[in-house]
Amino acid sequence: MKRLATLAATCLLAAIGATAGPAAGSATAATTPVIRVMPLGDSITWGVGSATGNGYRGPLADLVGGQSRYTVDFVGTMRDGSMSDSQNEGHSGYSIASLQAGVDRWLAMDRPDVVLLHIGANDLDHGVQAGAGDRATALINQIFADRPGITVIMQGIVPTSPGLNNQLTTSQIASYNNQLSALASTEQQQGKHFTFVDAPTLVPYNAPNPEMADGLHPNDLGYARMAQNFFTPLDQAYSKGWVTGGAPLPEGPLLTSAMTGDTVHVYRVTPDGLLQTNDGDYDARTWSGWNQLGGSQVVSLTAVATGSTVHLYAVTQDGMLHTTDRNYATGGGWNGWRYLPGSQIESLTAAATGDTVHLYAVLRQNGVPRTADQNYDSNAWTDWRDLGGTQISEMVAATTGNTVHLYAVTQDGLLHSDDGNYTAGTWTGWNDLGGSQVSSLAAAAIGTTVHLYAGTQDGLFHSADGDYSSATAQWGGWSNQSGSLVAHLAASADRQYVHLLASTTDGMTHSEDADYGQFTWNGWYSL
Repeated sequence: MKRLATLAATCLLAAIGATAGPAAGSATAATTPVIRVMPLGDSITWGVGSATGNGYRGPLADLVGGQSRYTVDFVGTMRDGSMSDSQNEGHSGYSIASLQAGVDRWLAMDRPDVVLLHIGANDLDHGVQAGAGDRATALINQIFADRPGITVIMQGIVPTSPGLNNQLTTSQIASYNNQLSALASTEQQQGKHFTFVDAPTLVPYNAPNPEMADGLHPNDLGYARMAQNFFTPLDQAYSKGWVTGGAPLPEGPLLTSAMTGDTVHVYRVTPDGLLQTNDGDYDARTWSGWNQLGGSQVVSLTAVATGSTVHLYAVTQDGMLHTTDRNYATGGGWNGWRYLPGSQIESLTAAATGDTVHLYAVLRQNGVPRTADQNYDSNAWTDWRDLGGTQISEMVAATTGNTVHLYAVTQDGLLHSDDGNYTAGTWTGWNDLGGSQVSSLAAAAIGTTVHLYAGTQDGLFHSADGDYSSATAQWGGWSNQSGSLVAHLAASADRQYVHLLASTTDGMTHSEDADYGQFTWNGWYSL
């Protein structure tokens, strides 16, 4: 069994205090903000023609490294180049229409703050020049519809490109570039953060001291000039407050879990948005192994059990909410996915009191937390309502009695809590829990104690216990635990045990069990 590496490190989380603090949206950033940048385009974004494979992304990273106000995390489903942060959304040979077909899922999966757009060369080079500017405009508006508030920086087609098929002409390139350049003022008048910059005039590949590798792709000299043309508007976007960045987000398989009896049901999202499940029977000490579960285009997932039934909730790339149920006692299958009210959801968590499931969602546009209730006895739905706070990136929940304890990480990596008493119908309001640099969370309750688990920005793993037996929660402070490369966490309570699940940045999924009767951990093992 593959175990997570054990690392001894100074705990990056401050001890939790019991006093109330600022609201969830008012925490002050403790570290240099990280801007999530998605390079989006075709083979030039991928880096064809570059000796290192880094394309413009490598020299752009060097330019960003020359200042200290922010850092950049390149995001995307593709990887290419010798640079350590090689993620991108560059697809060789893709037309604008091909990018339109995939962009919804890519944006939802990677949640960028900025898109660097370089598109259209394949359309013009393959003889489909007509309407290329309109298709590019539609893609840009699709990006803004998917992620309101995002910044899009578009660089035009290199004006000296003849194309691989000698289809590109100076007039065609100029017409396309001029249409997109004129779009910038229109988009900005509508409040959208869109900038168009001209591409540099590069020395052709068949001339002395060329800056192009062929008729379409720059060489490393040309990519360095493209990088400068992207860096200037990126830096200006930060100076203007178009983009502020935040704490880094973990990158690894999304996880959730739920218990029925002595069996933990683990659900994870694969990189292509599909679902898998694995069942661990802790009395028999067996796992079923990973099996495919119906569903696709999933970008957020949560599960909760009422009795022997697990309710699974999924957010798809369009921000819509879906649910399916399975009663594990009857041995039947899943009931099939159905829509629930809710849209533009970024992330989701859930908790149950009795037969009622309480859903908690973070909205894409502003990180506002909302809640809604589904009673599975009466089948009554209580519609969404705001919980207060903004700029939240993730929430998890645990239940003691009839009270749900909600824990939130804001985009600056700080930690907050809010307690909802569903008997009294009251919430305490957000309290500052004093943690920092948090990137992932999980929580599970045994009796009146909530066990809270946090992965921090360095990929390490920590835990803290909160005793809710009195009116004011008593926390014991954070402890370092073994484990590294932590991306996402999930936890389920089972008698005196908590079964902890972790995905790591290498794409693996692991489990570890905490025995709170004996105060022992059994060590990580790979699922």
